[in-house]
Amino acid sequence: MDWYALFVETGKEEITKDYINKIFSKSNIRCIVPKRKVPEKKQGVTYHCFKIMFPGYVLIELKLDYKIYYKLKEIPTLIRLLNYNSPKYCYTLDEDFDESDCFKKINSKEMQFLINIIGEEGILDYSELFIENSSVTVLSGPLKNFEGIIKRVDKHKNRAKVEFKFLDNISILDVGVQILYTKDDRFK
Repeated sequence: MDWYALFVETGKEEITKDYINKIFSKSNIRCIVPKRKVPEKKQGVTYHCFKIMFPGYVLIELKLDYKIYYKLKEIPTLIRLLNYNSPKYCYTLDEDFDESDCFKKINSKEMQFLINIIGEEGILDYSELFIENSSVTVLSGPLKNFEGIIKRVDKHKNRAKVEFKFLDNISILDVGVQILYTKDDRFK
């Protein structure tokens, strides 16, 4: 089974996920809408919000063929399968031909990294950071051992900008973090 990206109407990612889960049995398909947990302040009160990491995209894991592809195309909120390859390259008389090769798969390393940081629930939760001078150390959470992708930390908003490659693009996302203390704070 491979991972594919569906391009859907923005704001209707969860509706599309529900359609997919109704049409297909859950044993044949895994469908996720990756989210990130971020803190937001409104009138001095901090709320924890969940925002979609890739607005307009739903990620699915399945063994894709044309029968399933045309079933997916019936979903009203689906715009297209991302990077769908033209079927003119897929006509062959070879008996070992695999129809899934006609569709653009998500790079397995990129997908494995994403699954590692979002976990089973599909949510990128807070990581606990320790900041010393301009050096950031992740003590716990999904970003542990991935300090290199943290590009900037906003201590006042408890957010960090992280950069990673996904769907052949460099993505920069705001993610929620908990800053336990900085070296300067400990010695005051």
